[in-house]
Amino acid sequence: MTLGSDRGDAILELAIVAPVLMVLIVGLLQFGLWHHAKNVVETAAMEGAREAAANEATAADGISRSTEVLSAGLGSAIRDPEVRVDKGSELTLVEIEAEMPGLLPIPGLSSIVLRSASSSLTERFRPAEVAS
Repeated sequence: MTLGSDRGDAILELAIVAPVLMVLIVGLLQFGLWHHAKNVVETAAMEGAREAAANEATAADGISRSTEVLSAGLGSAIRDPEVRVDKGSELTLVEIEAEMPGLLPIPGLSSIVLRSASSSLTERFRPAEVAS
């Protein structure tokens, strides 16, 4: 063995680069999961607003539909989803707030808060006016 030998350099380089590469890969996976979860929560809010705004539907119908979409899209990956429905005479508003655990136990990033709101015009029956 001579001074200045390159033996073991590859293992040392791998030991330095591998943790950084793994964090990068997990970060990309976390971003993909967050993006998917965000889309599911937005869809659940839209579906809940559409359902609750229907003629003779109730706020409970909107909550039920939103919860159904959240369960179908995210299963048990989402914690404590809170669905609020405000059905007015003109506009129905659905707001959803939920929490999703992160992949890495990093303080401040151990969970992701997901929020979405959607509104729809409230349907109602209007009898035809009789022409005189």
